[in-house]
Amino acid sequence: MTCGVTVIATTLVADHHRVESTLDALGERVHIYIVTTNLEPGDEITSTNVEAVAVPRRFRAATAIENIVQRVATTRLLTGDVLTTSNTTDGASPVIPNGWRGLTINTGPLTESLSAGMMVDVMAGGTILVEGALVIDVMSDARSALIAVPQDRAVAVADVASVGLAVLAIAS
Repeated sequence: MTCGVTVIATTLVADHHRVESTLDALGERVHIYIVTTNLEPGDEITSTNVEAVAVPRRFRAATAIENIVQRVATTRLLTGDVLTTSNTTDGASPVIPNGWRGLTINTGPLTESLSAGMMVDVMAGGTILVEGALVIDVMSDARSALIAVPQDRAVAVADVASVGLAVLAIAS
């Protein structure tokens, strides 16, 4: 029995050394960030929704981000996606998803209840024009907000917003 355990242990050590030498041959390792929780455009990137993974430098995408501090998703990200400069932004610039349009809309007394990243519904005349518009930025002094709406609804929302008929409702 002791001889069998010794053979297994020797085999495991040899396999471990082979794996280590193969990894060493691939060169220096760097970190990339992988999404661990599905993210929507405007969601903040934090250590709770991504994981740093070490990969050989030669396998790192040129656009992979090196730091998640103040990064925000610009597109829908699914578990397993790699964070890059094309699917995130530094958070300082507005994030308007691809295929959407940004519009400024009067928010009235709702201004204090809004924050970037929230989802709102846009209504006018008792009709919901857009369900799930994305709040990009809130200008509390001007009592207005920059919202993103799907491109095919942008003209309808702009028309009612320009005459002050658009109303925002906080979506749950």
